[in-house]
Amino acid sequence: MLVALFTLILLGGGGNDSKVFDKVHRNLIEQVVVDDERSAVVLAEMKAAQKELDQTSKQLREVVKRWGQLDADKGAGREALEPLLGEAREIQLDAAQAFVDSVFEMRSQLTEEEWSEVQRELDAARRMAAND
Repeated sequence: MLVALFTLILLGGGGNDSKVFDKVHRNLIEQVVVDDERSAVVLAEMKAAQKELDQTSKQLREVVKRWGQLDADKGAGREALEPLLGEAREIQLDAAQAFVDSVFEMRSQLTEEEWSEVQRELDAARRMAAND
């Protein structure tokens, strides 16, 4: 039970394996950003950010695995498990900071008009997905 709860908390239920920067995002950048050089920089940053998110997911799965090993007999105490919570929290904080940095780097490559257009398109896609 603790392993399931820990997994749910760390990985947000379904895991962090979803692609934040998918083909839709790449196509949107290619359509909106007319300057090929800036578009290439943004696409490279997206790829690097997704790689970082994938690595974070892997690190968190490893922490969950170690949690399960420590608590296999359901008798592990708080002192044994708490360090794993701290480790997972650090992984998540580092990933969040890296993600924010990536978003701001991408935004710095776009004009205000391009950024607004990207945001409008992403908002529209989110609304459509929410209605499905």
